[in-house]
Amino acid sequence: LTAEQLLEVGETLGCTGAMYRYRMRLAEHLAGLIELLTGIDDLGPVAKTIAGCIDGRGHVLDMASRELAAVRQKLFDIDERVKAEVRRLLRDPELRRILSYPNATVNGDHYVLPVAANHRQKVQGVVHRVSPTGETVFIEPASIAGLSAERVSLKAEEGREEKRVLRRLSAEVGRVAKPLAYALEVIAKLDLITAKARFSRDFNMWPPDLNAEGKLWLREARHPLLESFFRSEQVAEPRSVVPIDIRLGVGFNMLVVTGPNTGGKTVTLK
Repeated sequence: LTAEQLLEVGETLGCTGAMYRYRMRLAEHLAGLIELLTGIDDLGPVAKTIAGCIDGRGHVLDMASRELAAVRQKLFDIDERVKAEVRRLLRDPELRRILSYPNATVNGDHYVLPVAANHRQKVQGVVHRVSPTGETVFIEPASIAGLSAERVSLKAEEGREEKRVLRRLSAEVGRVAKPLAYALEVIAKLDLITAKARFSRDFNMWPPDLNAEGKLWLREARHPLLESFFRSEQVAEPRSVVPIDIRLGVGFNMLVVTGPNTGGKTVTLK
């Protein structure tokens, strides 16, 4: 798994811990929810392991392994030596006279000096690029080139260490793959339950009492989509849906809905 994928998995793993603690706080009468959440294990420790190795930007942290920390320390030391050498070169008055401007620049991973093209032979080093006008060549001094080569080797070693960390974390995720997949299904169900509960609360709904006798009796029924639309920003002034009472199978088994074509019958049927 990539670092970004591991971060996403880590967030889900953290949710399992939250669900586990949520179940422990539920009142006894919420037996349905308790039963739904019973099979979820707290996989939070694996999430903490991931968080301890990868930051929020998907960067593998130094503390992820001793080897990685050691390689990065060497890279830091190399960079400091390169910068010190660049500063030393820029203090040389003879060199400054042949530069197009008195600063070093970076080309890829290499520090280069902007040398005037007619003075190219006065600086020993590797030409990395030439300006569009051809008047400036960007040269990596020979005294820095050796350090740059060492840095390239260390960067490759850093990449290998980062991959080892990602493989180790991926293996940790693999060990909890089954309980995690199960938890995902349960969390999705809980998400749906929560959405329905919030929707019902927002629109002042009530759960129906169901029967198998063919009886229908709706009291102050409203169409939820109309209710939602009238509250939305598309309506200049908020409006209320007029509720209706409908019954069928209680005293009579046929109901005729009639009237002019103004949309009321359709709303009633819905």
